[in-house]
Amino acid sequence: MTNNITEFLNGKADNVELKAETIELTIVGDMKKEMTKAEKELALVKSLKQKAKQPLEDAKTANKAAGVAANNALKFIESFKTQAKELGVDVPADIKAIETRANNIISEFKASQPKLQSITAEL
Repeated sequence: MTNNITEFLNGKADNVELKAETIELTIVGDMKKEMTKAEKELALVKSLKQKAKQPLEDAKTANKAAGVAANNALKFIESFKTQAKELGVDVPADIKAIETRANNIISEFKASQPKLQSITAEL
């Protein structure tokens, strides 16, 4: 085929028969197959993103609830500490331990909530 084109370009042949229609149909067929594949893969990506998003939304909700509950616990602890001070008694160690745990939960909430927000925003 290349020989025929060269002969035509050098003026040694009157015409060159190209199978352009066949080539075009093959290219169009291949393109359509690849586009169909791309569209199926994109649909799968969207489906997987949606499936991934729901547990993250649930995690955000649970994380927020944990932060609110820990904050409420700290309010009770502050009230307990105020009453203990008024009565002149020490705050028991278990209450101090609960206060530490509540503060740790709030710290965890503050650290993880923006991360969860960022991840879900990307989906």
